[in-house]
Amino acid sequence: ATMTAAERITQLETDPKAAAILKENSLTARDYLTGVPALRMALMAAQGAAAPNVVASPANVAFAKANLAQLKPKMDAADGIGR
Repeated sequence: ATMTAAERITQLETDPKAAAILKENSLTARDYLTGVPALRMALMAAQGAAAPNVVASPANVAFAKANLAQLKPKMDAADGIGR
């Protein structure tokens, strides 16, 4: 939590396992570091979370709602839910 965005990007890019996963999925470290929180917020909003700290664009929320059945299990698995 104390690292800057540039430090987190460098950390992902220099970690061989992380870099391989990013490459396999055609993502940059910047894509990952901005995309995952945006997707999480959109999923929370799509599920009705109305907390003041849940902020997502209408387009992202529409995407999350349209794909909730596919996205939620994957995000839950990433979070270790259901293990």
